[in-house]
Amino acid sequence: MPPKHECRWRTGAEKLTRELEAERAARQVAEAKLASALTQIAEYEKRLFGRTTERVVPVDRELRDAEAVIEVDRSSGDRNAKTVLITSSRSDLGVLRYA
Repeated sequence: MPPKHECRWRTGAEKLTRELEAERAARQVAEAKLASALTQIAEYEKRLFGRTTERVVPVDRELRDAEAVIEVDRSSGDRNAKTVLITSSRSDLGVLRYA
């Protein structure tokens, strides 16, 4: 059933009503995308900054417990070359050779 009368105010109001409905639909889509992005960010933050199963000994405790022993091997032919063996109470940490 057509409206009782047709005027520019009614036409303008109907146009604004359609625009408002379109904006509301676009807003709902944007809010859904935002919610998805926030969920994904939360998952990434949990993965990056969350607790890990790997137990790492703090550096200050390792240095306090280490009791490093340095052995210099001058048996090589080069008089200035040195081999340094660094060990701790737990295991050998490594060998460093420098000239």
